[in-house]
Amino acid sequence: MASGQDIKPPTNHKLFIKRKGKGEPVLLLHGLLGSHSYWDAVVEHIPVNKYEVIMPDLLGFGASDKPRNLNYKMDDHIAAIETSIMNTTKKPMTIVGHSMGAMVALNLAAKHPDHVKSLVLVNLPLFSDSKHAERIVKRSLRPLQRVYVSRVGIILYG
Repeated sequence: MASGQDIKPPTNHKLFIKRKGKGEPVLLLHGLLGSHSYWDAVVEHIPVNKYEVIMPDLLGFGASDKPRNLNYKMDDHIAAIETSIMNTTKKPMTIVGHSMGAMVALNLAAKHPDHVKSLVLVNLPLFSDSKHAERIVKRSLRPLQRVYVSRVGIILYG
């Protein structure tokens, strides 16, 4: 799968990843102070015979590495996801992010649009209102043309 930018070489930072099911990949990214278990109730409603649900603990959270010499910038989270998940998942995936995880999802999708089938951003703490969100997100992610904006989230799909 071709992408506008190459995925970085592996880092030493490992993410704990819980996987469930087989099929189209769905990446679930938790919010600040969360872990993969945030999604447990959601996963019960996903048909795991159609989807492979991938739930990492983001860098510094849950059972993932917590390096002391890191500033935990967006690039650090993206690099950890690239090397832990994207290098092993070949199909375009649906990425779902909540709160801080939505910001990580948006940045990941903007950097690797060819790896994204659809994007769901829930409680994205970045925009003042839904029109502002739609304008910025659509400009950032041109390949995903259809946008649905609700009070609590944004759904984009190709």
